[in-house]
Amino acid sequence: MTSHPSAPTAKTPGPLLQLLARLHFLIGLFVGPFLLVAAASGLIYALTPQLEAHLYAEALHTPSRGKPLPLAEQIHIAQAAVGPTLTLGAVRPAPAEGDTTRVMFNDPALGESTHRALFIDPVTGAIRGDLAVYGTSGILPLRTTIDQFHRSLLL
Repeated sequence: MTSHPSAPTAKTPGPLLQLLARLHFLIGLFVGPFLLVAAASGLIYALTPQLEAHLYAEALHTPSRGKPLPLAEQIHIAQAAVGPTLTLGAVRPAPAEGDTTRVMFNDPALGESTHRALFIDPVTGAIRGDLAVYGTSGILPLRTTIDQFHRSLLL
């Protein structure tokens, strides 16, 4: 009878190491979905400029080309459309030809820091859109919604 050297035996981890491994697994199982949702909403937030350009194309852009009306006249057109009860909050002139002027009004019916924005065709004076926007920079509703959702994940 030949004797074979015994094969090396694997050490089983101690009870403390087993407990830590189990806790690590359970915590990962619990936190993983939150990280996945936060990452997905962050990705969507990063894509909002492209999404907004498509979703709000009619309000943000105009086919009109030519000499723009004076800014004061564009503001007067917007003020006439909303009525005398709302006060002017901010104005963002059309940044380039083919874009609209954003005239924002303080509306007490809307939430804090939310304005009513009229999008004016700077050439014809036509109103191309009427949206509730956030802040004086006029953040559009889609970005505001995604921002609120993404921020609320940090409860």
